[in-house]
Amino acid sequence: MFSDFNIVGIDWGDDSAENDMSLLNYFVTPEHFSRIRNFKKSFIIGRKGSGKTAIRKKLLNELSQENNHFVIELSPTNSIFRSIAGVELIKEERSDEVIFEYSWLHNIMRKLLNKVGNYSKNTLATKSWEVARIFAKQDGVTNLDYIESLSRLVESIKIKLKDGGDFGIQMENIIKESSGIDQYEYHLVNLAQEGFKFTILIDDLDVGWDNSDRSNDVLLGLLTSSLYLKALHSNIKIILFIRDDIYSILMKKTTHSDKYRDVFKITWEQDTLKKLLTKRIAYSNSRYKNITDEELFLKVFPEKIGTQFTINWMTDRTLRRPRELLQLSRLYTEALKENIVSDKTLKDVEDTYSIWKKDDLCSEFVNQYPKLERIFEYWKFHFYRTKYHLDQNELESRMREILQYVTIQEPWFSELKQNQNIKELARILFNIGFFGDFIKGGDGGSKVSYFGDTEEPLLNEVQVHPCFRKAVGTVERNRTSGSKDEISLDFQNTDFDMTT
Repeated sequence: MFSDFNIVGIDWGDDSAENDMSLLNYFVTPEHFSRIRNFKKSFIIGRKGSGKTAIRKKLLNELSQENNHFVIELSPTNSIFRSIAGVELIKEERSDEVIFEYSWLHNIMRKLLNKVGNYSKNTLATKSWEVARIFAKQDGVTNLDYIESLSRLVESIKIKLKDGGDFGIQMENIIKESSGIDQYEYHLVNLAQEGFKFTILIDDLDVGWDNSDRSNDVLLGLLTSSLYLKALHSNIKIILFIRDDIYSILMKKTTHSDKYRDVFKITWEQDTLKKLLTKRIAYSNSRYKNITDEELFLKVFPEKIGTQFTINWMTDRTLRRPRELLQLSRLYTEALKENIVSDKTLKDVEDTYSIWKKDDLCSEFVNQYPKLERIFEYWKFHFYRTKYHLDQNELESRMREILQYVTIQEPWFSELKQNQNIKELARILFNIGFFGDFIKGGDGGSKVSYFGDTEEPLLNEVQVHPCFRKAVGTVERNRTSGSKDEISLDFQNTDFDMTT
């Protein structure tokens, strides 16, 4: 029955959901997706690769099919944050964030009016509609980006400030007046009152973001503008897709964090992750799309790896994100020499996958913790073939050794080293997902909590996450104290300087 079942040729999709042209053919709906679809949530947060962009594409597809519903997408690029560094702003308290807020409003409102003006199916000849049509025909409207909006606003403010005087608390009014958004707001509200709907989807906010004060002010300005837009009319909606670590940083920097609590946090259960795989398997083997998920899964993967069920083994080696599971699956099917299920091949690609996952983690946090990879390089060379479980003494000793011998000439690490803050280093490694918090329980009830399971880890004992164990050279199992597999190779205590 399955003689022509294609395993080695399965198309698992593009690494980037943005570039996956077939995504909607095998999209898996997250639990409680209706809360997003019905605009009950304004912030969709999740780690890199958790499915934020896939949800955005699904929303865009559905909302765009509704009559008189205008949807625009905004995806800031590297050029925004790089170019902003060269824009001289106004030297007034809080002016930066306010300028960024009204630049976002200026940019978003113009894009909405441009979208309306280019819509050819309207039968109403309202004043606001005609204004939008004229507006859309103006040269350069389509190509106006955020930096142009910001630059125009700053120049307009500077002209007003040339007259001198102490503007003080009037600065925000001057900035708003200079942005010229009142006319845009008037026509958008008129259209909304006539029954037209507007949705703004904003994604990829981490692209080019470097955790500097200015880049955070840009995003804080965006958050404030989102509140402004939502307050205009119930037919104007905005949804922001943002990494949860960036969201947490922004919440600590704003005095209005209570206004940004309508959050949908993307989480994946094992059954849903399995469905994500089987839908793609079925898409590549369309003749067999009517067989059960379990049959589809077992036509591609072995039932078990050793004594562990394969789906458990695979999900244990991810941070519960689709992109990781798909990468592991891709490595496996591409490594198969024949169109035959192989537990050995799946186990063999774990090394390659673990290294990829470690590099991916360093890439994800490059702006917060630059040169993070040097800690993992030190770990592999100096703690090679040691156990993945560390008790309190071992954890403290290892954190102290890293701070003493690893050289990372970056502010985040220099501060840790200067203060010998071993607890904070452990918390950083927990927060990025490198290891989990081990809590000893009675009657075999011990538990390991990884990032996302708890916000208050004790970090007395930890375990390196399974997806990184191969990359940093831990042993596969914990063994009794003093065994060969727990003994670190003998390296001299010289400064581990990898600056070159």
